[in-house]
Amino acid sequence: MNFNLRREMKNVAMHKPGIREAEMASAKFLRRQADRCADLAKRTHDEESRERCEQLRRTYCQLAEMEEQQTADLNVSSGDSGHRSAA
Repeated sequence: MNFNLRREMKNVAMHKPGIREAEMASAKFLRRQADRCADLAKRTHDEESRERCEQLRRTYCQLAEMEEQQTADLNVSSGDSGHRSAA
């Protein structure tokens, strides 16, 4: 595996939270991470690395779904349907 691909895989797997470290990551961010993992899985020739990337992708997708569900639940409980009227 080439050095750049290995470094990128490490960055995806070891991404440290930024300013919002105390908050949950947004579903959009988690989906982007899942997409990056899928891309890395396609580009690697090492089966073990590919499997790790696929597992990370699945984990990010599950986290995104959980985040979306929690957001939807909060919107329902607060009476916000998520639809904005045109002004």
